[in-house]
Amino acid sequence: MCAKLKLHSKKFREVKAQYDKQQKEYTIFKELLGASPDGFLVIDKKGEVLLKNTVVQKLVKADEALFEEVKAGLREFVFSEDDLDTTYRVSHFEIDSETIQADVYIMRDATEEREKERELEQFAIFDMLTGALTRYAGMDILYSWIAGEKKFTLCFIDMDNLKYVNDTFGHAEGDTYIIDVANLLKMMGDGIEVTRLGGDEFMVLIPEKYAGKEEQMLAGVQGQLEVLTKEFDKQYESRISYGFVASGESEDPSLLLSLADERMYECKRKNKKRYN
Repeated sequence: MCAKLKLHSKKFREVKAQYDKQQKEYTIFKELLGASPDGFLVIDKKGEVLLKNTVVQKLVKADEALFEEVKAGLREFVFSEDDLDTTYRVSHFEIDSETIQADVYIMRDATEEREKERELEQFAIFDMLTGALTRYAGMDILYSWIAGEKKFTLCFIDMDNLKYVNDTFGHAEGDTYIIDVANLLKMMGDGIEVTRLGGDEFMVLIPEKYAGKEEQMLAGVQGQLEVLTKEFDKQYESRISYGFVASGESEDPSLLLSLADERMYECKRKNKKRYN
């Protein structure tokens, strides 16, 4: 009899220890869910909510349709609270065991990640120094304009004397020179796309509405550069050389750019004769 009591007592202690362990694990799990910036939602195959943490409760309280949208495949949404936006990305997996079949949705706080993505997108689209389009973004627009059979003029621009400015006055002054040219090009008119191809080279795409005015517009940029040179008493000549090509001359973007480049060099040779 005593042996049986000891056996039952030992079994009770083992069961009690296992129960206490599970309770401790459950408490830890509950605390983790409550403290998480992510939302956790578990729904069984009958549509019954088995688990949702405080983040999900807050989101659903603000937007009752969120459950259905998430289940329908919503993968990213922005939640606004107190003028602060939080970006959530939703991932989904299934639990399929002997005891439970359910869908699990994790609404992950991806605000910082999304901001970094936006920054990278900006770097891919806009040149950091000038704010003009990057070569990648500008060529993408050129391709799309050609594909859409849009009529335009492509202008290839090369800055004169940049190497001399860098070598003589320093790269900070050279950067100022580049920025001045870019700013003046961006001010040419609405709908004009300005791309910094690299270094001292720019591509300007001028829509058809400015047809016949391209030479006048670029001459105006040159005139404004000369005004800046005098106003800030720069000890060098600020000049640009440029060449034009009409969109109808080729359907090949690279060939259009090459033709405009060749015509720009004709302008550069004339500039050298004129100013030297």
